[in-house]
This record gives sequence, C-alpha cells and structure tokens, in this order.
Amino acid sequence: MSIVCMGLSFKTATVELREQVSLAPEDVGAALERLCGAEGVEGAVILSTCNRFEVFVDAKTDRQGMDALREFGHESGMSPDQLRDCVYFKREGSAFEHIVRVACSLESQVLGEAQILGQVKRAFELASGSGTCTEPLTNLFKQAIHAGKRVHEETDIGAESVSLSTTALKAAKTRLGTLAGKRVALVGAGEMARLAAVYLQEQGVGDLVVTSRTLANAQRIAQEFGGRAVPFDQRYQELACCDAAFVALRGQDPAITADELAQARAAQAASPTASSTDTSLFIIDQGMPRNVDAACGSLPGVEVMDLDALNQEMEASRAARQRAAMNAERIAAQEAAEYAVWYQQRYVAPTIKDIYAKAEAVSAREVTRAKKSLAKEMGRPLSDQETQVLEMMAASVVKNILHGPTIRLRKEASQGDSSYYTAAARYLFGLDAYPVVNGAVTGCPHGYSNGCSVRCEAADHGCNLKGAHHV
Repeated sequence: MSIVCMGLSFKTATVELREQVSLAPEDVGAALERLCGAEGVEGAVILSTCNRFEVFVDAKTDRQGMDALREFGHESGMSPDQLRDCVYFKREGSAFEHIVRVACSLESQVLGEAQILGQVKRAFELASGSGTCTEPLTNLFKQAIHAGKRVHEETDIGAESVSLSTTALKAAKTRLGTLAGKRVALVGAGEMARLAAVYLQEQGVGDLVVTSRTLANAQRIAQEFGGRAVPFDQRYQELACCDAAFVALRGQDPAITADELAQARAAQAASPTASSTDTSLFIIDQGMPRNVDAACGSLPGVEVMDLDALNQEMEASRAARQRAAMNAERIAAQEAAEYAVWYQQRYVAPTIKDIYAKAEAVSAREVTRAKKSLAKEMGRPLSDQETQVLEMMAASVVKNILHGPTIRLRKEASQGDSSYYTAAARYLFGLDAYPVVNGAVTGCPHGYSNGCSVRCEAADHGCNLKGAHHV
C-alpha cells in the first residue's frame, strides 16, 4: 500500500483556482466516494479550507494513487498546466511529514494559527464518517492531530493568536482608525462570523448588524453579541450605511454584487438622512469561493480585501513566531518519524514472520530426515528423548541464525529506505517478493509481485529500490 497526497495552497495557487476546487462539507462525502471508486484506491481524506485543498489517498501502489489523484484534479476542472505548475504531489514519508506540519500550523498563512488543527480534525471526521479512512490514514491523521495539540501546548507559536479573523480586524482598525462607535455588518452567521463578532464586541462597535441566508442563524449571533439581525434581502441597504463589513458565506456565486451595492449607496447618499461626513466602506471578504464581486472594489469609497490581500497583512506577524517555530519543527519531525516507524513495521513484521515460518518448515523437514537416517543406522526407532534433542537443536539453530538479521530488519523499519531491506530479505530468503497485508501486496510501492524482473530506477518511479531487482 502507498499513501499519496495531491494538494495546492496559497503558496502555489491563486485565490481563483482555490475557490474553483474548494468543496463545501456537504459535498466532501460524494468526492470521497468517487476517489475510492478509482482503481487501486482503498481510502481517502480531503482537507478543503480557504487556503488549501489537499487530497490524501491510500492506494495499492503509488502509481495507482497518482493516477487517481490526477484524474480527480482533472474532474475538478484543473487544466494540465495547472496540474503541472500549481499542484504538488507527495508520497510516503514526504506525505507523512506534510500533513503533520499542516496540523502544527507550520504550513499556514499565519504561522501558529489554531484554526487549521480544527479543520484537519473535521477532514478526518468526514472521511471516517464516510467509511473512507483506512487504518494507515486513520493513524496518520490521529498522529497529525496529536502533533498539532502538542505544538500549541508546548510552544509559544500560538501566542497572541493571529488568525484570518484577527488579521481582518486589524486591517479594519488600520483603515478606520478605530472600530469604537462604528457601524459594522456581518454577512454570514458561521464560525468566521462568530469569531469576528467576539473581536468586534471587544472593540466597542456602535452598531453590529448581522445578516445571513437563514435569519434564525443571524438572530442567534445578534442576540449573543448585542447586535441586530436583518433579513438577507436587506443586506445592500445596511451595507450602504456601514463603515465596515465582514463577509463569510458558503456558495458559489457572489453574495455582494457591484451593481446592487452601487445602487444602494447612491440611494443612501441621496436620502434626507444622509450624513455629509465620510461614506467610505471597507469590506473584508473571507469567503472561499469569494463572496464579494471583485468589481465592488472599483466603486468610489469602497475597498475590498480578499484572502490573498489578507496574506500581505499577516506577513508582519510571522517574524515573532519564527522563533517559536523551531520547537514546533522538532515536535512535527518527531511525530512524523514515529508514524513512519509504525507504517514501515506493518511491512517488516509479516516479512519476519514469513522468514521464521520458512526456516521452521525447513528445520522440521530436516529433523524428519535425520530421524529416519539415525533410526536406520541404529536399527531401531528413536526414543522420544532423542527426538526431542534433535528438535531442540534444530530450533536453537533457527533462532540463533535469524536473531541478528531480524533485529536489524526491525531497526531499519524506522529509516526512509526500509522497503529496500524488506525486499532484500525476502529475496535472500527465497520468499515471495513482498508480504501480503490484509490481502494486498505490500512493500514495493509499484505493486510488483513474485516473478517480476523489472529493475527500478529512481528517475522513473521515485522508488526506494534504486538499482535493486524486484523478484
């Protein structure tokens, strides 16, 4: 079996491409089912956030895993150029290290932000609930989540926590000077909106307006934070009177369009109650896909900041966190290595068992032959005591000869090239090429089995068994 990852993130892909491939939680189950229908794919987990989209598959071979992921990317609308230039592929140890680093927030836009750990948990829970999380994927994500918890408990990487929500708040304060006494709208009533409401309440906003496609959800947040809820179809009238707006909704189409916002602002400016003071509006679009039509930023007095623009605001906080990141890096490497040992030992243990089984079978056969020869030479059958001495001697020979090699084989299980040693041991002891675990051929990342004479080259496959024959 082989774990392979395909992904893109804010480091490699534009917000347009990320919103194109992103999946809402209710759509993840169908995508997982589609992935597990591909040839050779046993399990899958999808991590879809505003800043990254990553798919992990547990496949019979890495080649089948890569083929399934490329086809999935193609079905998601990615072009061959995008798959080549914007998407990264990782397998085995590299994939292990990556998801652990992601859960530890070492790959986040904001180093040390805590939200990604919850998102990794939800991705794992969705896959588990869909029945697509195999044992290797289950243990991998549990290890990653454990690592993330350790990092936030044992280091200061999350001190003075900075997330998209807090960064958006700081950006709004910078633009407006202060949020105290200002009129602010929350368009959406999910997790991001609630986080924003917490911060806005602390800042003493004068009028907090909450609207959502489901009015009851808006009413809950408004009641909790002392705001007022309005129906979704009144959002433009409210935005026209606001100083700032935080927008975070689910959906493929923009919830705020330029034409309707322009009309609402023009109507407000012409009303008898309109103020002659500043009528600027600062909109923070936290949606993925984007909730605000980019053309809104071209309207007079309107500024729109999307996720990519927020990234520039967040860079300033990275320097202080880099110092704490050194300890986080150590924890992440330790946890990834621990998982790699478990993963590799799944293949080593069946090999050791097969070596002993073959040696014991040969030993039993030779003991039987020796008994016949001795009985013929002595002119009588061997006694039980004599037979026991022969069997004990044979068992001792097997144990003493195999002890050293099997100890070394277990030791090498923690190394990245352990599959080489497993393959070599099976070849030298005349076993089938790779052990069978849960009915699947293992060890060789390409699925080559008994009788294969292909000579691996790293340039071809990225195989650990460079220069070795698969037999």
